[in-house]
Amino acid sequence: MPTTYVLCFSNSNDPFELEVPTSWRDVSTERFLHLQTDTNEETPLLSVLTALTPEQVGQLSADDSKYIVNALDFIQDHAPLMQLPPAKDLPTIGESSYGKLMQAEQYIAQTPNRPGFGAAAFMVALYSLPDNADPVQLAQRYQWTLQQPVTETYPAMVFIWAAWQTFKKATPPTPKTK
Repeated sequence: MPTTYVLCFSNSNDPFELEVPTSWRDVSTERFLHLQTDTNEETPLLSVLTALTPEQVGQLSADDSKYIVNALDFIQDHAPLMQLPPAKDLPTIGESSYGKLMQAEQYIAQTPNRPGFGAAAFMVALYSLPDNADPVQLAQRYQWTLQQPVTETYPAMVFIWAAWQTFKKATPPTPKTK
């Protein structure tokens, strides 16, 4: 269960309530994917996992930073994610339509800022819908998937991404025509 921590920044007299995750169950799939792909010097870890902006992170007192970092200590241990039961009822890539394959390819090509595993949440949404689902349904399912706790989506993301990688290695490239 996330913990709420009250902060006071030097440039404001108003207290700021910050929800800090304390386990993987408290981290949304979207934040998890950002953690995998977007953590860098411009986007500090605390901004990825909390509602703090990079500027607010820079204004934290040493004690506040220490408290928040200690609460986030769980991110160093991926074992709880690896021990989740396998995903059920997901089709394999090869069992689905060619249209889904093309949608997945298009998404990956259009989102270079989400390399590798970053596309897995979209693919879970895509492959969990029937072949005749419309783009609105796909967008809604994708947003729903991103908002779920990562403990609910991680097994499906691992399954679908591994299946994708296997399928791509086993499938000869499409010939290019001029």
